[in-house]
Amino acid sequence: MKQLINTFISILISIFLSMFSILIFLFTIIIDGDIPPNISFEDVIFCLVINTIYLLFQLVYILKSSNIQTLIVFNVFFTTWIMSFWVMATINDLTHRHSIYSIIIWIMGFSSNLVVFGLYLYKKIYGINKEV
Repeated sequence: MKQLINTFISILISIFLSMFSILIFLFTIIIDGDIPPNISFEDVIFCLVINTIYLLFQLVYILKSSNIQTLIVFNVFFTTWIMSFWVMATINDLTHRHSIYSIIIWIMGFSSNLVVFGLYLYKKIYGINKEV
């Protein structure tokens, strides 16, 4: 039960950080009056590759381990790292391309966290063994 609460807290932290970053992004657009450039297909592919690696790491870790603490720390580290990258890019006014990468990764990362959280709950409720 304690691990479930810790996982839920990790998800809430991820949601808070993603909402905070999106607000910074929108605030920057409103202040500058500058709409970021269109997102190209290569940008989306780049972000999909990064997020797929991230999601696979989480899925393998949850299926192979009963201890979720390391994954929670990794989640918080990853989301904080992306947020700091995004904020630095926005402050330095780097053509908003890095900001676009970050917002796509945030959206995908948030959906990954929901998938991983659902899998973790399924494992806890139905007792999937470690050999899976």
